[in-house]
Amino acid sequence: MVLMDIKVTGSFPDGHSESRKMEMTVFGEAGNNSATSKTVGHCAATAAMMILNGEITLRGVIAPIVPELYKPMLKNLQGKGINIVTK
Repeated sequence: MVLMDIKVTGSFPDGHSESRKMEMTVFGEAGNNSATSKTVGHCAATAAMMILNGEITLRGVIAPIVPELYKPMLKNLQGKGINIVTK
């Protein structure tokens, strides 16, 4: 099982702050794929397919904070049972 619980608080120049919480739980399958292999393998395979299909045209080392990268990737991963819930 892989559990992820991320809490982020950001402060802005105008003085206000915002908090976000993201959670993910992925279970492995007995005798098949572990939760770690799912989360690492599906992410790498999804990125590779997106590059081959021309969906990712950015080049070089890219931080996963670029919406053109993470939004379609998260959508694809949801279809594979990997969901990150934002609260």
